[in-house]
Amino acid sequence: MQRVMTLSEYSKYDALGLAELIARKQISPKELAETAAEAIASINPVINAVVELYPDRIETLDEGLLGKGPFRGVPFLMKDVLRIGWSTSGLMGANTDREVAQAVEKTANVLTEMGHHVTEESPQFDGLESMRRMADVWFFGFDLRLEGYSKRTGRSIATDTLEPVTLMIYEHARRMKPLHFLNAMAALNAARRKLGSYFTQYDVWLSPTTSRVSEPWGNYNLGRTNVTMEDLAEKLYGPVCQFTLPHNITGTPSISLPLASNSEGLPIGIQLGARPANEHLLLQLATALEEAMPWSHRIPPLHASRIRG
Repeated sequence: MQRVMTLSEYSKYDALGLAELIARKQISPKELAETAAEAIASINPVINAVVELYPDRIETLDEGLLGKGPFRGVPFLMKDVLRIGWSTSGLMGANTDREVAQAVEKTANVLTEMGHHVTEESPQFDGLESMRRMADVWFFGFDLRLEGYSKRTGRSIATDTLEPVTLMIYEHARRMKPLHFLNAMAALNAARRKLGSYFTQYDVWLSPTTSRVSEPWGNYNLGRTNVTMEDLAEKLYGPVCQFTLPHNITGTPSISLPLASNSEGLPIGIQLGARPANEHLLLQLATALEEAMPWSHRIPPLHASRIRG
């Protein structure tokens, strides 16, 4: 049985609590939005923090487009105008597929229509060099860990127990000195500062999640014999990590949304990144994009719901 919520009741719940009420059908998303608007109307004349409420969207709210996330139906406030930079240029030299680039540009246009200031600009970032330095951080001490596994399991470290790329990394790790690790950390700190300057200009960075849609199995497997430590970053990491690595290096929050599909029906991931501790901003923007570019109706050809039992 649905009921209308009072402001006193509304103030007792956080977002998860409100989402649970909606899931239990104790209140509808529309009623909750109306209650949130009433709460804003009661306090905003004093604090003057909310610029626009869009009451027409509340009135015409279609619950079928709300998705199925943990905060389904919970209203969010979004910073009124965001500065959003977007780019599709590969940061490790791998070209971005045409349909992926088009999906990012379409998202940028939607964000512009929402009223945000959207500019095409890529961060200044040497992706391949940063990936090599990150690999030095990852693999420093890898030989000791692997030797520990070998001792505990009784399995030797050899070509018949390790894939070629893993064995190559092991041998590289054995040659590494503490200086390699320290130099890599210094280089990554310099890269963090360069990336940080981008977020002094923009609140959000919009990019592909990966340069290409899902690729055939085997392209990036560790059984390849044509990979060296010199081209490891380019051959195995570039196409799949060049837009996500910056957030790994800086520790900045990011989110990937399936806002589009290519001509073969494969999903295209669109990535949003923000400054440290701005996860709430990404969730708010993601909620708005899910409403504007819903994907719940898209079902791939190979899907459990399409297979007859």
